[in-house]
Amino acid sequence: MASSPKLAARTIRGQARFCGVTAGTAQRPDRITVRNAAFQQWLSLLTNRTQRHRAGSFLVPGVRAITIASERGWPFRAILSDGRDSPSTWASTQWAALDTRHVIVAPELMRELGGKDDDVPELVAVLAIPPDDLGRLPTASSPLVVVFDRPSSPGNIGTLAPLPRCARRRRARRHRARRRPL
Repeated sequence: MASSPKLAARTIRGQARFCGVTAGTAQRPDRITVRNAAFQQWLSLLTNRTQRHRAGSFLVPGVRAITIASERGWPFRAILSDGRDSPSTWASTQWAALDTRHVIVAPELMRELGGKDDDVPELVAVLAIPPDDLGRLPTASSPLVVVFDRPSSPGNIGTLAPLPRCARRRRARRHRARRRPL
């Protein structure tokens, strides 16, 4: 088995268990205990937009975000765990349910990937960025589309955000004006 007692696989009733979850027919999870190339690539996904774009992936820490991504069918590239002996029910369920690469990461490295200094996340997901395709966006019969391309400040978006409502109001006013008798 593995050399580290925290990250070692245990056998319970004849079944291999990893991170508190029975590993059924799934392959044994990879283990990362040092800052290797895979870890450094994941770390770059946190801060470097160019790397995220090139890799076509991004990191998602947090219970709510991972749950929503799983429910909505986002493609998972990997699920990272800190390898704790008794994970939460949520973490165990996600770990077992996701058919993707499973990686147990040392807690000190997981803390860096989680983006927080004080807390070690149980799971961090590596998700694939879907292709830029307008076909995946829901459309209305007459959509009004506003595109923001790298705004320089949030105030710029705040200025433009009311535009769709204003356009609807103008259309409604024009429509009412046409119906008015002289």
